[in-house]
Amino acid sequence: MLIKLDWSKHALLKRSLPAVLVTLPLGSSLGYTGKASAKDMQMSSGMHHASSKKHHDDSHAHMTGHNAKSGHHNHDMDDDNGNMGSATENIHVTSAMSAGDRKMHEVMMKTSRFGDVVTGKEAQEQQFTTLNDYSYKVPGFRPNTTTPHYSRMSIRGLGQPLSGSAGIGYLSETAFSVDNVTWLQPDYQAGDWSNISSFEIGYGPGGTAGGHNSDVGVISIMTALPSFKRSTQYEQTVGNYGHTIEKLDSTGSILRGHLAYRITGYYDNANGWIHDILNGKRYQNINRGGVRAQLLATEENYTDRFIFSYNGSSEYSQYGESAGTGGASAPIGDSVLVYGNGRYAGSYAATLASRLNKSVLTYNPYRPALADPGKERSNVYTASNELNYHIGRNTLTSISAVGLFSGVNSGTTDNQNVWIGTGGEMDDYGVQGSQEIRLASPQEDKIAWTVGLYGVDNSAWNRMHHTAFGTDAAAWYSRPAAVTGLTQWEKNYNTNIQAAIFAQTVIHVNNKFSLTLGLRNSYDIQKFNNKFEVGYVPGTAYSYDQQRQALRA
Repeated sequence: MLIKLDWSKHALLKRSLPAVLVTLPLGSSLGYTGKASAKDMQMSSGMHHASSKKHHDDSHAHMTGHNAKSGHHNHDMDDDNGNMGSATENIHVTSAMSAGDRKMHEVMMKTSRFGDVVTGKEAQEQQFTTLNDYSYKVPGFRPNTTTPHYSRMSIRGLGQPLSGSAGIGYLSETAFSVDNVTWLQPDYQAGDWSNISSFEIGYGPGGTAGGHNSDVGVISIMTALPSFKRSTQYEQTVGNYGHTIEKLDSTGSILRGHLAYRITGYYDNANGWIHDILNGKRYQNINRGGVRAQLLATEENYTDRFIFSYNGSSEYSQYGESAGTGGASAPIGDSVLVYGNGRYAGSYAATLASRLNKSVLTYNPYRPALADPGKERSNVYTASNELNYHIGRNTLTSISAVGLFSGVNSGTTDNQNVWIGTGGEMDDYGVQGSQEIRLASPQEDKIAWTVGLYGVDNSAWNRMHHTAFGTDAAAWYSRPAAVTGLTQWEKNYNTNIQAAIFAQTVIHVNNKFSLTLGLRNSYDIQKFNNKFEVGYVPGTAYSYDQQRQALRA
């Protein structure tokens, strides 16, 4: 059901909020979605000055957010308030495909390899948000994402590592690219991917056209460009467990015809479905948010696009996901341990009472009583800049990018208000910098070519809390030196450096047949270091040697 409230006949409201769209999708799920948009109802300077020269090809049109082949446009048709000027007789209405539709047409009809595309319109209509949502639409694509900093992306079942082999620094055989920048670590895949221009999957090796090489395929996301036409859109979705998703998208002109901006943001929050009877917290909750800010500059011979993005989360995601492993325990009854030789070790309740003088508070795994629940926190920052400079009919492109992420995973303590310790949690950190320079001919030429250089330095490290003692550890293990905070770390360091030169030629025999030839030479350096380390607790009555012996026991 679609409800449109049109206030265009009211002069005052027309200037502030001309139209509001509210959508109410009706179905079997419990939820509500509302959308409001405010756009300039007058003609604005959405189309900037475009040269009629041949070098303004489709790739330039995608960068600037319009079809450059539509011809010359006059900046003076609007005044500063968006009102019509005297040049109305020069307005020509043309039907041009959106950037997403152009990408769909290119991949399906022109690209010399198999692929698939989801347009931004499709993503909005079907309310796609995460990579998992796109997997329902794209055949053979599985992101295998479980947490904001863990993914085993695969295409057609290929590229997914065996369990335990996707540690820090692991490079998937499936490349992940956002706005022509390849991000190597899974942490960069988290976030809201609803406000896009296109989502493309390319099957097979894709390193000869630029970016980082990949053996299985490439997932390429192009986000929506800044527009010179002013527009603001707000969307809210609500559901059970207090679930609320809020999204904001605002774009417009800063310097008419020369500089535009786009700011998008989202906030995703929901109460968890596991309720702690001790502290009132709800586990398996959702608490995520992010922002993407862009600037697009356009001039006669170049376009420049700068993007900054942030994605963050802070959630109680450990209990319920790792219950029964590591430091989390979820008893469902007064269990009894019997050894293979028939020896009876006593019941769960009896052991808890004898060692810690505490009683059982709950046998309901959905109503635990955790002494110190741990959060999973993730912060991901990226910044990139793409410059396209036209030299005659050819285009010189420079793409610079830097990324930084941290994922701190604090383990869940034991049940029954007991804190013996935690184990198995992983903290991830990393930084990536890349630079790509390429020169390309117009891609619609009979013989189209691309040559370029690519370099990336990706460093990542993590630390695993193999053992971290809590307040009840000393009594439970009968080891006085097992003081609170004593931790055994496993630390891993990984560095991936690549320098590459690539070239690709596409020979268009006719409109139904083309031949693609590509060559890439990459020089890779990979370094890995692993070590165990003890995190001693200073200022206690026990020496470091005594603490180390407590860890070994």
